[in-house]
Amino acid sequence: MPYETDTGSTVSRPESAAVPNDNLSPRASDGSDAAVWKVAEAAQQAGQQAKEAAVTIASTANEIAKGLINQQVAAGCQWIGQMAGSTRGAAQSLEKDFPEFAGLLRQASDKVEAFSKELPDRSVDDLYRGVAEFHRQQPVVLFGAAAVLGFFAYRLFKNSAPQVGTGATNL
Repeated sequence: MPYETDTGSTVSRPESAAVPNDNLSPRASDGSDAAVWKVAEAAQQAGQQAKEAAVTIASTANEIAKGLINQQVAAGCQWIGQMAGSTRGAAQSLEKDFPEFAGLLRQASDKVEAFSKELPDRSVDDLYRGVAEFHRQQPVVLFGAAAVLGFFAYRLFKNSAPQVGTGATNL
């Protein structure tokens, strides 16, 4: 049996609610039945509003995170550009004694500089897709880079950890 709410929408009642005075609940009436349906409708609306609020909050948090990541990418690109300049300077200083190695350094610095100029124009999603695509094409290179970074992180943390002395302890 359909029931019209205060908002004008129609809600279907279950068959057990269609009989206002059944033998199990002799005190039930159309008024109390309508009140139960109004409470149910209010709860459903509150749940829908909570769901919409959660989606909005998640979307806003996602945009803020992407903005922060984009700022970090821009700072990283600046650092990478400086590194390319340093590498180019090293290549110039090595040109007289090691011309082949200087040429390799110059090529590497050119590629790194081009990468640092291209990177800020890409979104976080583009960067993720690029890394995923590179991982599919060159998994060994990505694994090797992760191993090298892990080694450097290990050395960094090992060297920065406080040394335990073998002598007398300070009190």
